[in-house]
Amino acid sequence: QHHETLRALDVSGCFRMPDEGFSLLVSSFSTRPNILEELNVSGCTQLSNISLQRISLHSPLLRNVCLDYCRELQDTSIYDLLENCKQLEQLSVAGCFQLTDAAFSSSSPLQLQRIDISQTPKLTEQSIVALAQRCGDKLTSLSLRGNRVGDPAVHALAGWCTGLVHLALDRSLITDASLRCLAIRCESLNSLSVSHCPQLSSLMFHPSQGTVSNNHEWKSFGHMKSLNISHCANVDDVTLEAIACWLPPLCSLDVSGCEKISDRGVNLVLQKSAPSLLSLNISQCSQLTDISVVQIALSCISLEELNLFNCKEICDLSLEHLPNCTNLRSLDLSSCRKLTDEGFKHLNFQHLQTLNLEESNISDSVASQIISRSHSL
Repeated sequence: QHHETLRALDVSGCFRMPDEGFSLLVSSFSTRPNILEELNVSGCTQLSNISLQRISLHSPLLRNVCLDYCRELQDTSIYDLLENCKQLEQLSVAGCFQLTDAAFSSSSPLQLQRIDISQTPKLTEQSIVALAQRCGDKLTSLSLRGNRVGDPAVHALAGWCTGLVHLALDRSLITDASLRCLAIRCESLNSLSVSHCPQLSSLMFHPSQGTVSNNHEWKSFGHMKSLNISHCANVDDVTLEAIACWLPPLCSLDVSGCEKISDRGVNLVLQKSAPSLLSLNISQCSQLTDISVVQIALSCISLEELNLFNCKEICDLSLEHLPNCTNLRSLDLSSCRKLTDEGFKHLNFQHLQTLNLEESNISDSVASQIISRSHSL
């Protein structure tokens, strides 16, 4: 009954709510004007396409809409939402697998600043290009995880959306050419995620094919702070050398599952980024040894998150030095089978909130000691 003053509605995760419940809500919206600006119905799997169409028709002031994993949604609901809600700034439809290019087929300009269309397998590059043209440089954040986009779509984004700050292209078909295009055109890019991209080569961050050169005019991602290149099969020490040479100091780096990198590559990155690193994930990097972990412990003074899951070669020597990272809040040592109680006894962190020791060889007594010393666990 107070919907006239309702500005935000969050019923996310109510997967048992029948569509009849939404219909009642929509009916009340249609009788009187409303000022709803934020709507989150993510995970409401029973929300029908018709109900969403009616919500967008009677809520023209919507600015932020999250429809993730609403499985019944079809093209008409998204098309109408974009046509009726001219002030819309944020839209998330991740996991809405019925959507096709028709959902974004209108040519009218958009005010969207943040879009998440991850895991929408029926969308083609045609939709990406259309959104790039309609949003232009207003678009600052775009997530396309799992959509198998290629270079043409990224080239369109780099051409139209030069104001991009956050971009996720995980599990896509992009090549090195896409990254070079982004580096040149999207100078404000702060966060880039390209995990599980099999066609990216070890030279993805080089200004041109070949070894690192002395071309000081090349500017590569000058504002980059967060980089995820995890599980890219071709990432090796050459890649890390280029990151150290061409990218600015990073705050977050994820190279998990990059089995070709060695202690040498990690050392090169640390020489550039150690003071600024807040989060580092080197899990499942089978060649890394205590050399890398000791360097991390001695140089990453601001580090808050460290993931060493399944680093098979690290031993107790690493644990002797890790307490030097006094700001650690999250530490993952799961499946590090060479660690023993002698090493675990050294763990003492005042601010640690999360510690994962699954599949490790720690005894109950030593685990209790760690918990008693780490008051935030």
